[in-house]
Amino acid sequence: VARYPINIRYPQDYRNSPQALKQMPILTPMKQQITLGDVADIKVVSGPTMLKTENARPASWIYIDARGRDMVSVVNDIKTAISQKVKL
Repeated sequence: VARYPINIRYPQDYRNSPQALKQMPILTPMKQQITLGDVADIKVVSGPTMLKTENARPASWIYIDARGRDMVSVVNDIKTAISQKVKL
């Protein structure tokens, strides 16, 4: 048995409910109609929304709120924090 992580985005009607996803009809290679719940475990879990890569290397986004500060001091603070806490 092999496990393959798959991320798929479905229409909103299906995304609003794990039960609706379980009932979504799919076709097998033999053209038989079954439900997604017949072949997949559907559950809500906490975690990253998606994996990002740049040049095949893992990447992530960092969001900051710099309201009320000038960009020079914000960038300097970020550079300082990275140099102290991130091993590159």
